[in-house]
Amino acid sequence: MDLPSQLLPLPVSIPALMIFCALLAVAAPGAVREPALRAHRYPALLVSVLVLWQLRAVTVDGLALHLLGAALLQLVFGWRLALLGLAALIAGHTANGAGGWLAFGCNALLLGALPVGVSHFLSRAVIRRAPGNPFAYIFIAGFAGGGLTMVAVLACTTALLLVAGTAAADRVLDQYATSGILLVFPEAFVTGAIVAWLTMFYPRAVTTWNPPWDVEGRG
Repeated sequence: MDLPSQLLPLPVSIPALMIFCALLAVAAPGAVREPALRAHRYPALLVSVLVLWQLRAVTVDGLALHLLGAALLQLVFGWRLALLGLAALIAGHTANGAGGWLAFGCNALLLGALPVGVSHFLSRAVIRRAPGNPFAYIFIAGFAGGGLTMVAVLACTTALLLVAGTAAADRVLDQYATSGILLVFPEAFVTGAIVAWLTMFYPRAVTTWNPPWDVEGRG
């Protein structure tokens, strides 16, 4: 989903970078105290998501389509660690030649902050309305949440490109948006399947889920 620099004017890129830096400043103090930060599964899952991003298709004007993995990171590690991890991944992805440094702020908001925020608020709503219900957590926060993050990213990216006017509207809608819809189900399936497996067999690895049978709690 990374946007190339040539499609983003400076009046869009610079404010986006400032907003994302402000979000990182909010997330960082709490993230450094998270126990999951010191667990081996955190870098392992980040590397897995980065590898997943390399499986991408380039459409109109250099726009790339790939799975996100943001909802999965948020559900497993919480929004703070997910946001920091995605910032590092986007920086590495950009250094590898994807997007461009001038587009870093927009890509970080679209690939990081937006899907993490959608997943966070959805999972909080599920936990608040159906506490301790694994089926609601897996199917709504996991499967539906994964698909919803892809829909949100596609919609916002398409709207941004149409407003910026740097790419032909008909090509954005016909090639990028239409092709991106095909990724909604894979994103939902991958996110939901991994969350279901972790929730059932390694519930303590999923920091946003507190199973009712966990008598010791998370401490």
